[in-house]
Amino acid sequence: WCSRQLKLFRKQQGSIKPMYSRSIRRLYVLAQKQCKEGRPSLVQLTLYVRSTRRLSTPARKALQLTRPSVTVDQTQLFINNKFVDSIAGQTIDVYDPRNDEKIVAVSEGQEADINLAVDAAYTAFMDGPWYQQFTPTQRGRVLHRFADLVEQNAERLALLEAWDVGQPKQLSSWVVQLGLENIRYYAGVSDKVCGHTLPIDDANFISQTYREPIGVIGNIIPWNSPLLFFLKFTAMALACGNTIVHKTAETTPLSALAVCQLLEEAGVPEGVVNVVTGYGQTAGRALCRNPKIGKIIFTGATATGKEIMKTTAENLVPVAMECGGKNPCIVFPDANIDLAVNITQLGTFLNSGQVCCAATRIYVHDAVYDEFVEKTLAAVQQRKIGDNMGDDLVDQGPQQNKQQFKKVLSMMQTGQEQGAELLIGGNRLYDVGNYVETTVFGNVSDGMDIARQEIFGPCMPILRFNDDVKNGNVDDVIRRANDNEYGLAAGVITNDTNIIAKCRKKLQVGMVWVNCWHTMFAQTPFGGVKQSGYGRLGGLETIEELTHVKVQTQQIL
Repeated sequence: WCSRQLKLFRKQQGSIKPMYSRSIRRLYVLAQKQCKEGRPSLVQLTLYVRSTRRLSTPARKALQLTRPSVTVDQTQLFINNKFVDSIAGQTIDVYDPRNDEKIVAVSEGQEADINLAVDAAYTAFMDGPWYQQFTPTQRGRVLHRFADLVEQNAERLALLEAWDVGQPKQLSSWVVQLGLENIRYYAGVSDKVCGHTLPIDDANFISQTYREPIGVIGNIIPWNSPLLFFLKFTAMALACGNTIVHKTAETTPLSALAVCQLLEEAGVPEGVVNVVTGYGQTAGRALCRNPKIGKIIFTGATATGKEIMKTTAENLVPVAMECGGKNPCIVFPDANIDLAVNITQLGTFLNSGQVCCAATRIYVHDAVYDEFVEKTLAAVQQRKIGDNMGDDLVDQGPQQNKQQFKKVLSMMQTGQEQGAELLIGGNRLYDVGNYVETTVFGNVSDGMDIARQEIFGPCMPILRFNDDVKNGNVDDVIRRANDNEYGLAAGVITNDTNIIAKCRKKLQVGMVWVNCWHTMFAQTPFGGVKQSGYGRLGGLETIEELTHVKVQTQQIL
């Protein structure tokens, strides 16, 4: 009977545009759930398909784009508080992810430019006033002035970030505010960097420890949220007395360059902060192998992190790295499902899913699975995807670059081929640009690629679990959550304090969110375990990462 109905439905498909044949079976299953009077007739099915056409692939259409109301003023490298061209004179084209059109060309820094920037930072550290003369309180005042200037330019910086990255404008504005929180927090931390007087066993000696800056910090900035990583790592490094060289992502350098012009005005001395735009294989590798670098901060893919470790090993340079994640969120049967849907919508789809700590494996208990899926699909249908630079706010902009756009579509196709149930989305959206439909897969199994590999796109895989939660048994779902090479973040949605305690203790991750997601503060450390990296940057743990301990023992004469 089902086969006959589907064949008949296909014949009449032309009157139900813009439906595509591969969506029919999925829509039919949904129609069965909606129709209360047994098997739906063809008429009922047709009406239901028309009323839920957003569940299918829409016909591609042109997107009317708004011309950004912000200009790009800085395209050169920033070394020694001056904007300079690269030594070789080559440039990198930066593209608008909304339509693949060129925004501007920026200087392409290579090994010689990196070495020049590192030399400037090293000289500023060894001979300049930032660490050698400024008191911790003075450094804090400079950071406060820097924060004031960022705040005064917040709208412009947010618009540049939105244009370059493809973020919704409201998200870029939040990024600026989070960056400001970090700058002001570390302005206050600057005079809290201290050592100890040690209780040694000889009264004729005094032993003290000092927390001293490492020296030159090299920071490799990711493309998914460059402004935040520039602002907070600059503040962290400077608060501890270090100098820093940033290597921006080649596809998203604009916001970092725009901030540089504020540094000198804030009173940051020459050479303390330097920015080189360039490719990872040239500029990034040169930064990692420079012997004057004291530590590398890296945020990005795990495979790249491993290559960085090999390179920095030549000079035994330590690395703090935050790499990929395949982060589980567990929805228990006592959860408020409306809250759970809101949390996972934010956790999975923020920044078009291009967040390392995104919720990318949603484990839902059988008892609430159907309700969760139904409400998730309803929420997804309300999401607005479009021009992130327009007057009307959108929930989702384009993927940042063409390579990531293609990867996301490929992963979604693989999910279907491996048997996951495509519930909504799964396709490209619009004729131009890097737009992808918000996508949800149901009945995903642990072995599928979309449940094991980082997608970095607007894709939510939903998996079932059926642990005997009433009797406190959550071991199987925790085992499944841990059965992954990554260990960055996890989430638990429940009101049961016993379950929360068990999950917090057994989940092999660096961060656990309970009844929330993407809840970040300047005071909280950030980082993961396993192949999600190591090191903690954020809060007071930053002091341990960006300083080293020096001990002085003195004989009393």
